[in-house]
Amino acid sequence: RLKQVRIKPTTCLTNKKELCNEGYSSSLIEKTNFDPSWKEHTPAAENAWFSTIRYKSYWEYKDGKDGVAVKGHSGLYPTGGYQVPIANSPINAKKQLKMLEQDGWIDELTRAVLVELSVYNPPTGFLCTVKLITEFLPTGTAVSDVQLHSINFLKYSKPITLSIIRTELLFLISLLILTVHYIYLTYQAHSDGQTVWRGFWSLLDSVTLLAGWMSVGMYIYRYLYIQTAIAQFQATPYYYIDFHRAAEVDIYFGYCLGSLVFLVTVKIVDLTIAHVKIKLMTLVIHNSLVELSSFGVPFFILLAVFSQTFYFLYSSSMPEFSLQNSFGMTLAFILGEYNWDA
Repeated sequence: RLKQVRIKPTTCLTNKKELCNEGYSSSLIEKTNFDPSWKEHTPAAENAWFSTIRYKSYWEYKDGKDGVAVKGHSGLYPTGGYQVPIANSPINAKKQLKMLEQDGWIDELTRAVLVELSVYNPPTGFLCTVKLITEFLPTGTAVSDVQLHSINFLKYSKPITLSIIRTELLFLISLLILTVHYIYLTYQAHSDGQTVWRGFWSLLDSVTLLAGWMSVGMYIYRYLYIQTAIAQFQATPYYYIDFHRAAEVDIYFGYCLGSLVFLVTVKIVDLTIAHVKIKLMTLVIHNSLVELSSFGVPFFILLAVFSQTFYFLYSSSMPEFSLQNSFGMTLAFILGEYNWDA
């Protein structure tokens, strides 16, 4: 699909009779319906192109409620615009573009032309939404950019579907158990006149639970939106369906999941540090850090020297002998575990 964003004609400040070529601005976006060649729409022309009603729609503004605003170099372009559904046949598509070129569909008031398409890869189940953006500056320069977003479209159609469902159910059950546990602790502390949610780690626990339920909510919303998009595509297979919003929802779900993983990692580190044996081992390493450094630095320098020497000696006569093998053999010699029969 082609989509154009254009601006209204404006007059110059110095000479009100002349038209100025303004830059893109959201306040100047044109939303008027035109006749072909950007002529002023007249009621008399309603029946003039009865055989080309579809072609007339290319010059009419559409809101594009199912799309997503696109960020470009000159600003944020809205979902609406003058849209042209490209024919599936290459021959018909060329005829469309030729006709648009002859009638001046792109002119001096055009500020952005977007080529929107979706590409699906059946073996991997991934769908990629592509937006090719060409922005037209007031100077006449054209700036191009491309935006790609991929999404795992058919997640539950793979051989490992059962494993994925089990893992997701395990996560949901664990989240429910933790939520019930913290609700019980809060109720018990409130009965005793105490406060549970106090301090950094208590606040971290509450944020972790919130991030977990936000991830669940985003997951459900993403799944329902993808199913709706699939149903819409199956109902109208030859009509362009904008999957960019589905890809954007998938991106936000990734953000929620990444935040949750980070918070859980911090909590695991806290629990690890609180363990008595691990805490004791950490104190031992901390107190002997100077001695370990004075031994470790010379040891690894000598190890690197011997490994490099073995590599230069044997790499020319043994092509399979790599630098990694050289380090492994040197360590095996030191430990006395080298396999001489190999």
